[in-house]
Amino acid sequence: MKRWIRWQGFVAFLCVTISIFLIWVLVVDPIVKRVIENSGTKIVGAKVELEKADLSIFPIGLTLFGLQVTDPDEPMKNAVEIVRIAGTIDSLQLLRRKVIINEMSVDGVRFGTQRIRSGAISKKTEKDGKDKKKDSIPGLPVMDKKYCGTPRKGKDRRIPEADRSAERSKRVEEHREYRRNIRFCRRSADSV
Repeated sequence: MKRWIRWQGFVAFLCVTISIFLIWVLVVDPIVKRVIENSGTKIVGAKVELEKADLSIFPIGLTLFGLQVTDPDEPMKNAVEIVRIAGTIDSLQLLRRKVIINEMSVDGVRFGTQRIRSGAISKKTEKDGKDKKKDSIPGLPVMDKKYCGTPRKGKDRRIPEADRSAERSKRVEEHREYRRNIRFCRRSADSV
């Protein structure tokens, strides 16, 4: 009579399942917390602190607990303090390329609350990131003066014909590429 259970395979399956579960519980949530804190601190320019992050698989969702965003102008005050932020997505509809949000809630929002410790970040921490121009918007490229089209002085004001035609053909090609992208996006949206 054959054995119904292969004990070696069952033990291996159990070990792999337990290790994946432990990695998920011990590693994923702290990584999500650290990523939110670091990216928030870089964007705001002051400390962003998070008490706990909980990334779930069934249902797919993210819950953040104890979010504190420091006011960069007043480091002893929080610009905003939120007790809980939660969002879940319908996973079956996500497989069909449709995003249906089951829950999206923000609880316990307070503005201008006092902090126990200063939320200022050190100059060394600020310099670790890329050099930023004053009045630049995060996520957008910063334009240098050489690209801003400042008028040329003296006899050199006219652009040589070869440069003009190259510039013109470059712009025409960029325009064509832009139009192709728009058509592709429209077709993609119509097919869904």
